[in-house]
Amino acid sequence: AGTYSVKVTNGSGCTATSTSVTVTVNAASATPIISYNRPLSFCTGDSTVLTSSIATGNQWYLNGTVISGSTGATYTAKTSGTYTVMNNAKLSAGVIVTANTVPAKPTISRDVNNNLVSSSSTGNQWYTDTNTVVSGGTQQLFKPLSAGYYSVKVTQNGCSSIFSDKYYYLVTAVPILATSSEIKLYPNPVNNYLILSHKLPGVTNLNIDIVDINGKKLIMKKGLRSGDQIDISNLQSGVYYLKCNNGSVKQEYVLKFVKL
Repeated sequence: AGTYSVKVTNGSGCTATSTSVTVTVNAASATPIISYNRPLSFCTGDSTVLTSSIATGNQWYLNGTVISGSTGATYTAKTSGTYTVMNNAKLSAGVIVTANTVPAKPTISRDVNNNLVSSSSTGNQWYTDTNTVVSGGTQQLFKPLSAGYYSVKVTQNGCSSIFSDKYYYLVTAVPILATSSEIKLYPNPVNNYLILSHKLPGVTNLNIDIVDINGKKLIMKKGLRSGDQIDISNLQSGVYYLKCNNGSVKQEYVLKFVKL
């Protein structure tokens, strides 16, 4: 860099000097470098902010294609792909962004072996009715040890679904009553009216729920005395379960009946 001129002298000793020329040597332009403020892998709906190391003169690209209007020092990346930035004809190294899909809301069914089955084959976590994690309950199939409401959530690639709808699980594989004389349900099979007869120490009234084989609650009644009738005329023909307790739910009785 500097100011330059040339002086010429002929054979007679005469001289002439050219007009001065100023030469400026600019520093070589830098290649931009991309940094980011959050992880490059995130769930759909989230984002990360990419920042060029050069404040002005940027052009952002996604998978080699110009991102229209994106010429600032930063770019908010929301979709998967390889991002680069060009500045003064120099292209940065690519940064790979991954937007992971959030799993769909799972559904629960019950198989012939009395397992609860999640609609997702992987990433499951089972919960009790109070949204308490079931220890070890991470498989697609789960067999509860006690009756109650259960739900499942699916997590894949760090992204979690919303909870499934709660499913009421009836334990029907083991006998519940110590003696058949304590509580009875008749007639069974039945057409329109069930009679609940009970002789339980210290218990006068019972609360009952009638559910179908999928655990869906159809009828609820409170304060039934022994001998009271239960109108089931609106139920479709099929197999149902009657759950009853005295309100404290310290012990719950489950009886199966058939609606004709």
